[in-house]
Amino acid sequence: PGNKSMIRQMLMDMMTDYMFGTGLDEVVKGQAKHNKTYVYNFNYYSWNDYQPPWRGIAHGQELQYMFGFPYINQTYKDLFGVYPRQQYDYQDRNMSEYMISMWTNFTASGNPTPKTFDPVLHFKNVTWLQYNNFNHSYLEIGNTSRNLINYRQNHYGFWRKYFPQLYNRPNFIKNTGSSSTDDQQKNYQIATYSLVGLSVLLSVIVLSLCIAVYRRRPKDY
Repeated sequence: PGNKSMIRQMLMDMMTDYMFGTGLDEVVKGQAKHNKTYVYNFNYYSWNDYQPPWRGIAHGQELQYMFGFPYINQTYKDLFGVYPRQQYDYQDRNMSEYMISMWTNFTASGNPTPKTFDPVLHFKNVTWLQYNNFNHSYLEIGNTSRNLINYRQNHYGFWRKYFPQLYNRPNFIKNTGSSSTDDQQKNYQIATYSLVGLSVLLSVIVLSLCIAVYRRRPKDY
C-alpha cells in the first residue's frame, strides 16, 4: 500500500484497459473472423521524449513516427510551420523508417513484412505474424521488436465479463443522484426557462428605456 509508484502504474494500466484496450480488443477479435488482421503494441520510448518516463507510452504517441516527424528539418519547419514537440536523433529516425515501411507494405500488399524485403535491414529481423483468435498474437514494436501472444487478456476479460455481472448485482452501489437522465432533463428545463424569463425581462427594460428616451427628446415646436 505504501508503494506510490506501483499504485500510480496500476491506476494508469486500469484506466488504459477501461478506456482503450477492452473496446479495441473486442473490435480486433471481430475483425479477425472475416479479414487478415495485424495487431501491435507500441513500446518505444525516445530519449528525447518531452514526457517523463513514468508516464510510459501515451495513447497515439506512435503517430509521430508513422508520419515521419523525425525527418522534419529546419527547412520543412520554415516552409510549412510544423514544429514537433521534441528533438529527434538517429534512433528515432530509424523507428520512423521502420514503421513507415511496414504500414506502406500493408497498404500495398496486405502484409506489413513481406519476404521481398530484407527482414534484417528493414524490419529488425522480425516477421509480423497475423493476429488470430486462438493465441491473440501481436507485434511489440520497440527497441527490440518481437512477436508475443495474449496481450492483457485477463485484464480485458475483467471489464468485458466480470464487471458487468458485478454491476448488475442488486446490492451494487450505483449512482442514482443528479446525474440520471431525468434529473439532467429537469435541470435543463429549469435553465432554459430561466434564460427565457431573463431575456424577456431584459427586453422589457430595454423597451422601457427606449420609450423614456423618446419622450424626453427635445421638441421642435
